[in-house]
Amino acid sequence: MNTINKVVVSIAATVALLAASAVVFANSKSNDRTEALTDLRKDNSLGIGVWKRDALTILGELPQASKRLSVEEAERIVSKEKDIKSMTITFNEVAGAPDWEGGSGIERLIYYTDDSRKEAIVVMLGKVLHVIEDENGKQQIRYLFPIDQQAAPQPTSAPST
Repeated sequence: MNTINKVVVSIAATVALLAASAVVFANSKSNDRTEALTDLRKDNSLGIGVWKRDALTILGELPQASKRLSVEEAERIVSKEKDIKSMTITFNEVAGAPDWEGGSGIERLIYYTDDSRKEAIVVMLGKVLHVIEDENGKQQIRYLFPIDQQAAPQPTSAPST
């Protein structure tokens, strides 16, 4: 797929996400739900996207006590499935939905392991990452898929002349 087609597909995916957000918002039937969904729509802390798990919980389509995707489950799923689409389908079977779905040109799915939002499984750019935020707010990233990304980056140096 050439660059222009990728951009068109990316724009189409973003428009679809925003349209889905509008549908979820329109399906709310109470003022409390409407207010809660409005607050979610205003939350752009991760960029353009939808707080999907929270929206589905507010609408009663996902129980509040739904199981979350654990790191161990993500590792097991990644070891069995061979492609990102199959992995995300299985992630959703476990968790019900990603906590956040979106992106502006780069689609991201984020599955937090708990309500603290300090640890997550992130799917983006054909990769599955385990991300942990330490006490200083710095992110530690470990690749779960593809495995060949595990090698630590090597320092570069200027060419000698």
